[in-house]
Amino acid sequence: MARRNRVTLILLTLALAMIAGTAWAHHSYAAYHNDQVLTIDGTLESFDMMNPHSLLKIRQNEVVSVFEWRAPNGLIRAGVHQGFFKPGERLIVSGNPHREYEQNRVVNLKTLCRPSDQWAFPEGSGCK
Repeated sequence: MARRNRVTLILLTLALAMIAGTAWAHHSYAAYHNDQVLTIDGTLESFDMMNPHSLLKIRQNEVVSVFEWRAPNGLIRAGVHQGFFKPGERLIVSGNPHREYEQNRVVNLKTLCRPSDQWAFPEGSGCK
């Protein structure tokens, strides 16, 4: 019986190690310029809550940038839902641009401000 418990414990430990490794690998920020911050003051084209990351498409002049944000479950816990933002409303968004930003226009979202009601993410960061 003790041997069976040891084998079960070893298999469980290996399974957890594999899962943790996969989760950690998914959250690599190597594709982004972590030493650069891009801020865009524009209008919302669309907001899509989807896994693994929600996407905000922001238009500034003729350029649309895609801001990669949290997964839907994290946003819902923070009070954000699918209809929370309206297309056409002004948003000020900042984040780390993708290393191939000029080609893909992807940015890892860090802060978000909705000037119309001073709502900001992360909470307490203020709307400037």
